[in-house]
Amino acid sequence: MQDKGKEACIFCEELVDSDEVECPHCGKKPFSGMYLDPKTYETANQMEKDGDIKGAWKLLHEEYRQHTDVEYFDEETAGILHDYLEALYSRHQGLLLVEKIDLLLDGLQIGAYWGHYDDSLVEQAVEITQDAKRPDLELKVLENHRNNKQTLSKGYEFDSGNLDQRIQKLKNMLHSS
Repeated sequence: MQDKGKEACIFCEELVDSDEVECPHCGKKPFSGMYLDPKTYETANQMEKDGDIKGAWKLLHEEYRQHTDVEYFDEETAGILHDYLEALYSRHQGLLLVEKIDLLLDGLQIGAYWGHYDDSLVEQAVEITQDAKRPDLELKVLENHRNNKQTLSKGYEFDSGNLDQRIQKLKNMLHSS
């Protein structure tokens, strides 16, 4: 239960006055979004208007990665950044294929770490790579998926027979072209 005017620090979870800029318990910025430069969105929007689509993506994606780091996981801000990235991708799909796949792989890795792995992200990534006729990216997705599944199984047997066969087929296809 929260005290009136107090919120839990996103790092140490101790209650902190909601107007504090530094947690008196752990010394870090205690609330969601405090580590994000408020001009990030404006800068990304201007970069997009100026035609620097990849630069805008890179700026937002770097912030997203910082906010999903396991040492500092700011789910609220990461969600907002993710929405911005998705919107940017939807406006510029042809230019941001590799970047979109990297974002999906980030989601898989985050899920693997926190134990909430979402196979639908793999399906989405594979579909995107196949539609784009990019077996190199499909291979990247499937190898990442296999590694995540092996990590999640932590010593339990993970049957990757079909997955291994598809990976080998993609490798053969890429090496013969």
